[in-house]
Amino acid sequence: GKLDEAEKLFKAALQEAKEGFGLRDPHAASALNNLAEFYRLRKEYEKAEPLYLEAIEILEQSFGPDDIRVSSK
Repeated sequence: GKLDEAEKLFKAALQEAKEGFGLRDPHAASALNNLAEFYRLRKEYEKAEPLYLEAIEILEQSFGPDDIRVSSK
């Protein structure tokens, strides 16, 4: 259905970001976050959590842990 198609598109966007910008680029973090949010909204938390954590790690490496794009303080 439409949710399956949406998941494929989010995964394709992630792959494109990783190939186009690199595995540790903020664009890849954004794509990871988008896919994680998709899973969160579907209550698939076990799939969402590692994606969120990877996105945070990339953003911390890129901008530092206190940057507004990373910090929730």
